[in-house]
Parts: sequence; structure tokens; C-alpha cells
Amino acid sequence: YAGLCSYPEDADCVQDLYSNAKNVLRNACAASTSPAYGCFGEDGVMETHRYKSTFEYTVEQAVKSDDFCMEYQPIVDLRTGETAMLAALLRTKSPILRDGVNKEFLMSAEYTGAIVPIGYKALVEVGEFQKQRAEKGLKLLPVTFNLSLCQLMDSGLVEFCEELFEKLALPRNAVLFRISAHELRWHRKQCIAAVRGLSEKGFHLSISRFSGKE
Repeated sequence: YAGLCSYPEDADCVQDLYSNAKNVLRNACAASTSPAYGCFGEDGVMETHRYKSTFEYTVEQAVKSDDFCMEYQPIVDLRTGETAMLAALLRTKSPILRDGVNKEFLMSAEYTGAIVPIGYKALVEVGEFQKQRAEKGLKLLPVTFNLSLCQLMDSGLVEFCEELFEKLALPRNAVLFRISAHELRWHRKQCIAAVRGLSEKGFHLSISRFSGKE
């Protein structure tokens, strides 16, 4: 299986070209059992990355050993100077993965499907974090939580969220689920069921764009 993404047919800028190429590669990986290679271009320079690698093996082992935790970054309202919400950040104790947890790690986890169990565990930790804050009488601050393509395509996502919130007695606005507008544009049919399901159940959603606007 091969996936092709070229400029200007499939993108208007380098950023879109890189992102679209990742989607094409992801689809090729899903259809093939052999090692996958992806080519991404910037300024005419092509680089080849092998994703079925030692790094991916390390990701899989980290999932098995439950080697992840959550950190929370305050998001401040510049108009008032007060913390408006918190951003949930996935972290790992693995020295190999720590430097790449925000980029290469997430790409690898997405390609291997490991992001789904990692995402569910992370969501449970976020829920328990919010429950502990409520028990201490602290003000409710929504926690932003990014949903990846694999998570949105997982058929059990909506049911899992509903059961978790009911179990922990959390209000629906305890978590703000962030979804990439780019993913929706390229995989609308695969994602729309989860988006509609979450919305119908009263969960709060935010569609994020590359510009950072909601």
C-alpha cells in the first residue's frame, strides 16, 4: 500500500502538506502489515522516516508497563489575570520517550493504535483529578483534553465517557474535549458519530484550528 500527498494538489502550505501526509501515511499503515515509510517535504527537501521502529516498540512497552502520568498547565485569562481552565498534558517517566512525548511519541502512538488505551487511562486520571478538586471544595476549572483521530474512531468512546462521568459524579463541563478541525475535514465520516454522540450526551467540545483559535 502506498499513500501520496503533493503540493499544490493536496495542500496550500507546508504545514498542511505535512499534516495531510501524516493522514495518508496513517491510512497506508492501517492497510498494511509491513513496515511503513513516510516522506514529508519542506522547502523541496524530503526526509524518510521509518515508523515501525525501536521507538514504536518502546511506546508499546510503555503502554504495557503503564508508564504514563498527567500534568496540568494553567490557562490564564489575560483580561482578569485568573486561571480560566487547565490543560491536561500527557507525560511519561521513560527517559527514551520523555523528549518526544509531545511530537514523535504521539505520532507513533497514533500509528500503532496505542493512543486509544493511553487516552482512556489519561481520561480516567483527569476525571479522578477533578473529583479530588471537588472534594476539597475547590472551584471547578474545566480541563482541556485532546481527542485524537484513533480515539474518535473508537466505537466505545461515548459510552466510556458517559460511564466515567456518572461513576465519578462529574458535571459535563468538567472536561473540555478538543478536536482538530483538520482531522474532521479529512475524516469527517469516521469522526462524526463520536462528535455527535458526545454532543448529544451533553459533553463540551471545542474544535481547534492550526491558528490556535477555537
